[in-house]
Amino acid sequence: MTTDNKANNLDCSSDDLTNAEISPSESITDAPLSNDSTPDLTTESGVRAYLAKTAFASTEIVPLLGGTANYVYRLILEKEYEGRKTLVLKHAKPYVKSWKALAFALERQIYEVAALRHVGAWLPKDSLVQVPVVHLFDEEEHVIIMDDAGADTVTLKAFMQQGRVSTELGSQIGDAVGTFLGRMHRWGKGNREVCDAVKGNTQAKTMSAWAFYGRLKETLDGTSTLEKLQDPWRS
Repeated sequence: MTTDNKANNLDCSSDDLTNAEISPSESITDAPLSNDSTPDLTTESGVRAYLAKTAFASTEIVPLLGGTANYVYRLILEKEYEGRKTLVLKHAKPYVKSWKALAFALERQIYEVAALRHVGAWLPKDSLVQVPVVHLFDEEEHVIIMDDAGADTVTLKAFMQQGRVSTELGSQIGDAVGTFLGRMHRWGKGNREVCDAVKGNTQAKTMSAWAFYGRLKETLDGTSTLEKLQDPWRS
């Protein structure tokens, strides 16, 4: 499960929410780390300078691959933060990182943080599926600092591609993911507080609909030439 999709997956289809007006809450925004001129956060050196003299100061900044929308880094912390030796920093620009011609509103981070915090507060602690804790949201500099799953972890997609999943483990994972999605949709449907927090995320919903469904035919018949749609089993 990717964190970027949480705000898209909540079921807010209740009729009484159709015309709700959304005003992103300022309460989810944390104080900026610095009031000084911010370095270029699309670079490792810029991130290091941004974090200097804060609780998130790091000995190493490692760019992470796999995402497309944001600049994402693993922070190797100088000192543990709430028992954590590493964290992840996401920096957004008003475009998709891997496709700069495609505009993507910076407000997407507001909805991502709201979704993560709402879902995290609701999610049972013993659930196999978990969401990362958000430790900082600097809306002014478009930075989110959140939990890190760890340097030795792999994504579910990569794990499945490796072909090492037993029938028993595959069933366990599928059951856990299905249970999580079903419970989340039941919990979110008609939940005014949650729906009000994420319903304004219309651009991301439109983009997700296009990415997953709008180009489905071209993906299946092989006419698409986009690299992102190459056979995943051969990547």
